[in-house]
This record gives sequence, C-alpha cells and structure tokens, in this order.
Amino acid sequence: MKKINYYYLVAGSLALLFSITHEQNGQRALIPALYAGELDINTVTTFKYIWHIITAENSVFGIAFIIMAFYKE
Repeated sequence: MKKINYYYLVAGSLALLFSITHEQNGQRALIPALYAGELDINTVTTFKYIWHIITAENSVFGIAFIIMAFYKE
C-alpha cells in the first residue's frame, strides 16, 4: 500500500483552490476596475500579465504538490 504524504496533498489542494479563487476574483474585481479608470495601456497590460502569471503559478504548484503527495520518498 502506498503511503500518501498528506502535507503535500493539503498544500496542493490549497494551491489549486487559491488559483481558482484568484482567477475568479480577478475576473470580477480587477479587470473591470482596470478598464473603469484612466490608466495607461502599459499599466493595464502589466497588471493583467502579473495576474495571469500568479494564477498559473498557483495551478502548477498545486498540481506538482498533489503529484508529489503520491510519490514514495
């Protein structure tokens, strides 16, 4: 029987949850607020780029931690 590392499993699950909530909060709050103000297009592009990078990073770490949870040592 394989032993599961529950610390990695919990960390991976939380990272995936944070990724989903980060994406939803950005769609509902950040993106409309960026276009409502009079910001430079470079500023809007930078905010959107960083927002996507953080969302993708949380997803990748979540998947990696969940995979690592099932590795044997």
